[in-house]
Amino acid sequence: MWSGLTNWAAVYDGFLGSAKRDPGRVLRMLTVAFFWSLAAVALWLIIHQVVGAPEMMKTHDRQLIRRIHLPPERGSILDCNGIAIRSNAPSFKFVLYLDALIDPRDGRKECLRKIGQAVIEFAKLFDTPTYRRLLRTEIELQNALSANGPLGLVLNKDFEPSDQMMATWAVHRGTFPHIRLERRLRRVSAYPGCLAHAVGDVRLEAPIVPRHNPAMKSGHPRDRYHIFQKEARGVSGMENQLDSILRGSPGAEVVIVTARGFKRATVISKTAPTPGRHVYTTIDIRLQKIAEQAFFADGRCGAFVITTCADGAVRALGSSPTPPLKSTGANWDAIMSDPSHPLLNRATQSLYSPGSTIKVILAQAFLASGKTTADEMVDCGGKQYIDGLLRGCKRAHGKVCLRDALRLSCNTYFHEMGLRVGDDYLRDWLQLAYGCSDVSKKNDAKDGPHRLRIRGSRIMTPRDEGRWRDFENWLLCIGQGQTEVSMPSMANAVAALVTGVVFRPHIFRDGTGAPVSPDQHVICHLDTTPAIRREVLQGMIDVVHGNPATGRRARVPGLLVAGKTGTAERELRSERRVINNTLMVALVPARAPKYAICCVIEDGESGGRTVAPRLKKVIEGMLKAGLVVLDEEAEKREDS
Repeated sequence: MWSGLTNWAAVYDGFLGSAKRDPGRVLRMLTVAFFWSLAAVALWLIIHQVVGAPEMMKTHDRQLIRRIHLPPERGSILDCNGIAIRSNAPSFKFVLYLDALIDPRDGRKECLRKIGQAVIEFAKLFDTPTYRRLLRTEIELQNALSANGPLGLVLNKDFEPSDQMMATWAVHRGTFPHIRLERRLRRVSAYPGCLAHAVGDVRLEAPIVPRHNPAMKSGHPRDRYHIFQKEARGVSGMENQLDSILRGSPGAEVVIVTARGFKRATVISKTAPTPGRHVYTTIDIRLQKIAEQAFFADGRCGAFVITTCADGAVRALGSSPTPPLKSTGANWDAIMSDPSHPLLNRATQSLYSPGSTIKVILAQAFLASGKTTADEMVDCGGKQYIDGLLRGCKRAHGKVCLRDALRLSCNTYFHEMGLRVGDDYLRDWLQLAYGCSDVSKKNDAKDGPHRLRIRGSRIMTPRDEGRWRDFENWLLCIGQGQTEVSMPSMANAVAALVTGVVFRPHIFRDGTGAPVSPDQHVICHLDTTPAIRREVLQGMIDVVHGNPATGRRARVPGLLVAGKTGTAERELRSERRVINNTLMVALVPARAPKYAICCVIEDGESGGRTVAPRLKKVIEGMLKAGLVVLDEEAEKREDS
């Protein structure tokens, strides 16, 4: 070790010695060292300032530049008269802005302490329940620091301020310069409780990020935005089906923020959001309110649909019971396990055996076949054996013609005529009348997202292919067995009695709200004549206004109503019992039918006793609202 030190000392002494002998040499060596140092510095600058410039800019952008998501305004859902069914309303939020509260020199713990203290002082202004709802946990405050940035912290995010709360804030607003009252938008229903299933609901969710950009690997909003706000997304009903139309396109604001990221320093660029488009429906909200109040006043399970005879447009539809979609304290486990299935939209998602309402359709098939006439009589002796089973009518009706058979709902008449006309012919007719081949195509490119989504109806087939037994004919002709039909299809099948045309049930108009040609909704034309349709229509009038008549409880003084009642047995296997689904279809006003009405009430007594009184209330409401007029007044208008 000592020898090594001696060698270095010798070198040092040699250098000093040479320096004393040649000072210029030392100067040259220092000059070379200086220029080498300059070259090294220049190389370092080139590497870091030129080659590494993109990376440095990215680091700068990550630290100071923020892309902020701007949610669009959601479009409204309008009825046939342009009245808003579901729209946006002002919502007022108290927002705590962190830039006015936090000093740039504060650490993270101090920031959290100041924010928490500010929230507590603000909450003390109000009553105890409001105080508790305004408080925030430490985790929520931490998330606000990292996620909200210049957007601030919304204090009353899950409730609207009361009038008393607003008045208190107006008095003390000067004490809290860091808290501002801002106007936002919330989704509201103009008629709470109406169309709960059909219109559906929305909830606030993260914005949708398109996946067509390869750089966006996860599809998470963080791939596109540094800071994003939740936007309303449809989760059920029309809100979900037409979400892509209603939602619109979000905008973006690119800003430079301060060092702590709590304040906008400079706005680099801003793209305004594109509002969602309005959706125009065929619903008449006046008729909707009338029908829901009349059919479901007692809370019974059931459904109804009202369509127009001219083009099959749905004017009203409803299902009962309905879930408490806007109730924050709802017990969703109990709702999901409820045997009444409140989440089920019975008007579009359920199928029902039509019961004796099918006789209106079969009566047209009998006359169109040419194998019978309206005046031909059939002797009804009451009960009879069919394939060894005792079936028939509850009482002997004697000799009945077609109109009598409709008025008395004579099963024997329709069974005898059904055997004569032929089951295959009747099945094909029912397939056309109920639009079975059409509604099963749920994603028709012609209608796109605007198509009314309903379940496809089905007509029973014989157990032995190609061979119908008498008992199967019996079930087919009284609308039971495996024959099941959706409510809109049932209504439009009855409406075909007016025009001879079966229309596709529809609930949406085009983007401008203008009505379209009825030809666009035609499914098929039934092989009937005006004379046949008049004969069956008169039979339906006798159902309500005859004596005796099964639908007499639907009579409205001064107005002719055409109707047909029905009752269909349904087995509840879970409860090991059989219930009656009670139905009634109607054409109103019968003098010149404008509306086709179909209603079912589950676990009722009979169509005449359970549904007919409800139908009467609907028609009385329609008269009061001016949707229909009395026959005498209609005649005066025609004469004038």
